[in-house]
Amino acid sequence: MLKTGQILNHDIFSHTVSGKPWVAHEWLAEVFMAYCYDLAGLPGVTLVFFLMAGLTITILFKTSERLSNEWSAFFAVAIAMAFAQTHLLARPHIFTWLFGALFLYCLSRNDRILWLLPILTAIWCNLHGGVLLGLVLQGAFLAGRVLDSFFTQKIRRRQPYFEKFRRPFCVFLLSLLALGCNPFGYSLLWFPFQVSSAVFSQNIDEWKAPNLQVMWYVRVWLIMLGILIASQGKRISWVWRLLLVFFLYQALGHIRHLSIAAMFLAPWTAMSIRDLFMNTKIQKPNEDEVSLSSYSGPLLIVISFLLLFNLSIMQPVWWKNFTARSFTLSENYSQGAISYLKKHGYPGKHLLNEYSWGGFLLFSLEPPPKVFIDGRADMYGEKVFVDYGKLTYVKPDIDQILAKYSIDWILYPKDSDLIRYMSTNPEWEQVYSDNQVAILALRK
Repeated sequence: MLKTGQILNHDIFSHTVSGKPWVAHEWLAEVFMAYCYDLAGLPGVTLVFFLMAGLTITILFKTSERLSNEWSAFFAVAIAMAFAQTHLLARPHIFTWLFGALFLYCLSRNDRILWLLPILTAIWCNLHGGVLLGLVLQGAFLAGRVLDSFFTQKIRRRQPYFEKFRRPFCVFLLSLLALGCNPFGYSLLWFPFQVSSAVFSQNIDEWKAPNLQVMWYVRVWLIMLGILIASQGKRISWVWRLLLVFFLYQALGHIRHLSIAAMFLAPWTAMSIRDLFMNTKIQKPNEDEVSLSSYSGPLLIVISFLLLFNLSIMQPVWWKNFTARSFTLSENYSQGAISYLKKHGYPGKHLLNEYSWGGFLLFSLEPPPKVFIDGRADMYGEKVFVDYGKLTYVKPDIDQILAKYSIDWILYPKDSDLIRYMSTNPEWEQVYSDNQVAILALRK
């Protein structure tokens, strides 16, 4: 996209769905990441996303502190930071973290700052398909406050309701209109439902439901939330009742949503902790202690980022050596296989590659091979993904599927069932092997 100046709206990377139209819901994030990579390499991309993650946590703390107190906010956000580690990756979903935190801050204030939300929506909808979360937050705050008003003030007339909720309602409508300000219009709304379908959520690790037997800390978190809910009882506002139901439903459905749930429930967690321990006396700081500005934290994060990002651009020798050791690709990827393909070329035209290797091959080789699939399963569709699963697990119709896609070379983990099965076929020969992967080619 940087070279052509055009947004990709169809597949150019594979031979399985070549030319298939797609909704590039992350197109602006991809352009931004590519520009950062050209400017400062892999360290620069990593630093940009750590900057956004740091600002996200800072905004969540400010929101939680405003609604509770400093210590309750610190504890709640510390939990959010711990859960963020489950999905803290240099990927476009971090934009959803940042914009979601900004939305939560604006909605909790409920003043003129709400008019920023349609503008943020227009930007967010070009960065990541998680923009739907912004509408969910707005809808929950609007509906929750209407219900709170109905059950507490017994307002029955239509006019007072309109006057009281006119601003958030108008902002919600404008945000809904702003959602269409992207190259793919409102088709973007279907992305979260496509990627979380049963086919993907049962086979892709990050979309699977959390295993509560293994992830003990999730059990502890759920118990803590249960205690806080019980302690609050009817005092929980309808806003947070709606958000609790939504985020807990998402967290129990998909591992990747655990981080989002812990982060966006942090303000309520802080308020509940404050109320639970409201009679506990906390020693206040001495008057002689220096009080820091509320902007000191974000400013320090930004200054640190600018310093490190500039080093990534300038590349002094000591920094270059440090990043070469610290910013390495996963050991699961074989550099030997890449070197072999660069030297000898591709042994065929229609590759069958392991799921996680697709993006790595596209990144590492020039020109890249036409892959079978890469890490964006939603772009390939359920049909290709199901066929990929049958090949991986060596189902009875494996030979028919190989013929269907005219597969003439395979790059897969060496110890996989697929490699063991194909190695018994005399029509295939092994052209490369190391401790990680093997490359097989159809005999000519």
